[in-house]
Amino acid sequence: MKNAKERLKIKINKNSKSILLFLLLSTTMLVTVPLTNAVDIPSYAFLSVKPTPIGVDQTLTVIMWLSAAPPTAAGAEGEKWEGFEVAVTKPDGSKETLGPFTSDPVGSAYTFYVPDQIGSYHFKFSFPGQQVTGTEAISGRSVDYYYQPSSSPDVEITVQADPILSYPD
Repeated sequence: MKNAKERLKIKINKNSKSILLFLLLSTTMLVTVPLTNAVDIPSYAFLSVKPTPIGVDQTLTVIMWLSAAPPTAAGAEGEKWEGFEVAVTKPDGSKETLGPFTSDPVGSAYTFYVPDQIGSYHFKFSFPGQQVTGTEAISGRSVDYYYQPSSSPDVEITVQADPILSYPD
């Protein structure tokens, strides 16, 4: 009887070691494998600055947007794009930053700018990237997306001494 108990004890000890090793390896794998299904999505930035040419001290309209609307945005609810900035380079080489701006639910924002020098201005819109988690507004499914940073192409505006005519009412 004693031999049977000893054999059972040895068998239990070997099984315990196997189970312990299995649990240890499983725990290690959980630590190294991400627990999220986050998806990286490229973003595409666009910028419109109008009118051009324009007169010095007249108002430009600067419109910036991404190719995708924020997936959880619905009216006033949900996340909007954050951190929109527009870099402005003046004719004398000095720089100015407009923003940061938060988008509307369709992924765009706008501002006004009054150039104070004659010559060529350069505008460039940048989006810093953003993690979006929550419930998608259209489908209602859960999302965990990372929209990658992006920048628009450079937009050049000509500012002249003479004012341009405004649009008729």
